[in-house]
Amino acid sequence: MSSRGSYAHPPPTKTVIVFRNGDAFYPGRKFVINQRQSSTFDSFLNTVTRGITAHFGAVRNIYTPNKGHRVANLEQLVHGEIYVAAGSERLKKM
Repeated sequence: MSSRGSYAHPPPTKTVIVFRNGDAFYPGRKFVINQRQSSTFDSFLNTVTRGITAHFGAVRNIYTPNKGHRVANLEQLVHGEIYVAAGSERLKKM
């Protein structure tokens, strides 16, 4: 019997780029999503709020830019994709 225990692999780290809703001149900000820093979707929203300093206040919704689908949890975020952060308002076309 080995002295090492069997450890489950940690969930993969994802990197996404987030833009501000309605701001065509904002260059976007890269966010790394890992279990240690963002264990819940709400903690990720708080991180994005601090990271993009949005004029609309707190980030409440994350959308896909092409179809405008609302992201509801961390599992829906895809590594390497682009997203749009919004407050309580709907997604604005850019």
